[in-house]
Amino acid sequence: PGVAGTIMDPPRLRRALADIRRSGVAVAPGSIEAVSTGVAVPVRDAGSVVAALSVVLPRETAPEPTVSALREAAARIEAELRASRP
Repeated sequence: PGVAGTIMDPPRLRRALADIRRSGVAVAPGSIEAVSTGVAVPVRDAGSVVAALSVVLPRETAPEPTVSALREAAARIEAELRASRP
């Protein structure tokens, strides 16, 4: 079940999810396909996560530039959401 990078152990998954919540980014090498890395950041509105932005990169690609770009895009979306409130 799952690909080689998929976390199947419940305690390990809980720890990984806690780390993602703390850091605000998910970087998951090999969890989608062995040759790729998934990168995702949340989009928040009024303190709640309402969406996510994600990309899949070749596994050999450094995720940091993509994390920065996704965070910037999420911040712009969050600003638009705040501005659209009455």
